[in-house]
Amino acid sequence: MAQLTTYSAKNVNFCLQHPLAAGPIQAAGVFAKGVNSYSIRMGVEHANLQVAADGAIVPSWTPGEWGDIEISMYQTSTLHQEFLALYNAVKAAADAGDTSRAFAGTVVLLNVVDGSVHTGTGVSFQKVPDKAYGAQSAVLNWVLRCANLENE
Repeated sequence: MAQLTTYSAKNVNFCLQHPLAAGPIQAAGVFAKGVNSYSIRMGVEHANLQVAADGAIVPSWTPGEWGDIEISMYQTSTLHQEFLALYNAVKAAADAGDTSRAFAGTVVLLNVVDGSVHTGTGVSFQKVPDKAYGAQSAVLNWVLRCANLENE
């Protein structure tokens, strides 16, 4: 019988580095900062099939490894405040005409139990997340767009 490992979000470590950040932004593991979940979405569908006019199947392979890392967190979390501060710094630089660091981030997501690693380079915020005001703290979804997202 196969031995299964126990899953825990505490086994996932997250680190975002950016030249406009005061330092690395870390979450999960021992850095309890209000994270609800992480989602990895690859943007490129590599294997594609087309049908020619004569019915022949034409396969093609599309290169590229861009993707998104979506981090779901509570609106009252310290992580949200850190993301918002960095987003505002990136936006202020871009608004002043300096877009050179808009995609200068690097992110690493590591599961220390199963060894899976997701490394994003050329990282920027997609936008400020939608925000709801209600009776309880809402969950916000920050999307980090990665020009290159590797799965190891």
